[in-house]
Amino acid sequence: MLKLIKYEWLRRWKLFLAGIVTFLAANMSLMSNLMQGAENPRTLTAVLIGLCFALSVVLFIDHVGRLYRTLFGDEGYLELAVPLRGYQLLGGKLLAVIVECIAVIGIIILTIYLDALFIAKAEALPFGFSLSFSEVLTAGQLVLMLLSAYIGFLTTIYLSMTLAKTVFASFRHGRLIAFGCFLAISWLLEKTHLALSPFTESATDLPDILYSGTDWVITVAMLLVLFLSTSYLLDRKINL
Repeated sequence: MLKLIKYEWLRRWKLFLAGIVTFLAANMSLMSNLMQGAENPRTLTAVLIGLCFALSVVLFIDHVGRLYRTLFGDEGYLELAVPLRGYQLLGGKLLAVIVECIAVIGIIILTIYLDALFIAKAEALPFGFSLSFSEVLTAGQLVLMLLSAYIGFLTTIYLSMTLAKTVFASFRHGRLIAFGCFLAISWLLEKTHLALSPFTESATDLPDILYSGTDWVITVAMLLVLFLSTSYLLDRKINL
């Protein structure tokens, strides 16, 4: 599995590095605008921000394509011939995605922190910048929520693609049926989480604890169901 993660990283480090460099360049341009008191962003700043968004979309497409190329592309002949269990193959790809997401989040948080220190030292803003422990805890939970939601969404896509290649491969419109399964699974997961979660949508104030212990148990259980279902289909290698 570790070799698979290394293989995934070596193939895509240039895209990852390009995104980091573009983000840092956009951040420096924005900070320059702020320090100069410019009301509207410069053309270069707007272009760099647009490139950051475009690279984010490309990274998401690449995350989806990692299993797609294994199932429907030439990569599958090699990867599926390797003596790996389904959970090892899927786990290696998901771990590579999680590591990349954590790295991106870490770079963004570090950049924002350094920007805040620089602004505070330069006294470019009329107010101070500080965060309480509860605010940091809430922000950390929000980051984990977004990461778990993204991994859950990606794993649902992986399960749907695997269904299209295995169970529905012999059907005339197998991929369309698999897309319907994706919509149905997403709807079912959302309804199940809302039914079991103690969180009330009527709350108007942002609580210090966004996710309760029950919410995390539900989220982890759903991720495990998606992961094990996809791993089982890959392990059986039906029509692969």
